[in-house]
Amino acid sequence: MRAPNYYAHPGFERAGLRRREPDWIRERVLDPASVFIPVWRNQNLVIELDDSEPRAASITVEGVLSVFGEIDDIDERLAHGQFVFLGVIDERAHFAFDVSAIEAPLEMVRSPALAAAGIAEAGVRFADLRQLAGRLERREGSLLAFAAPLLRSLRLPDAQRRGRTYAALHRSGLPHDAFPAHRPGGHHAGDRR
Repeated sequence: MRAPNYYAHPGFERAGLRRREPDWIRERVLDPASVFIPVWRNQNLVIELDDSEPRAASITVEGVLSVFGEIDDIDERLAHGQFVFLGVIDERAHFAFDVSAIEAPLEMVRSPALAAAGIAEAGVRFADLRQLAGRLERREGSLLAFAAPLLRSLRLPDAQRRGRTYAALHRSGLPHDAFPAHRPGGHHAGDRR
């Protein structure tokens, strides 16, 4: 029997019903209590200090505002996957924050965003979660393990997402026509028609 994935238990509420409430999501983006998990090209922002285990780094909306100034275009940022709602932990909304389009994201978040989040600059870097090999606290690692692949999948073109879905169905051994959304030439939820 395979050992369970260390990061498979995220410990947060996915808030499925809230996901259908765009006004609530918009309000959470601007809520000072909300938490943003920066992700750069499938790498998560972590803090590594001497003589301690790495920690997940996050920033608040104040940090996001210090980088972008005003974020009046929340709907556009949500639609393009720059902010993706992950869930709620301790009554605080958590978002994945995609900074992949920025060539030097560490410089962008280093100051003043990290200062606004109360994080010292020393030991802050973007890292592949696999490099940390279970050294992160489980709850933090689960959140990072959820954020990076989610943003990665949103960056894939629709056709590539469909191809991965077809491949997964093929491996499952189920007939493709058992799922109407996946019939060749049929409508797919990722299509924008």
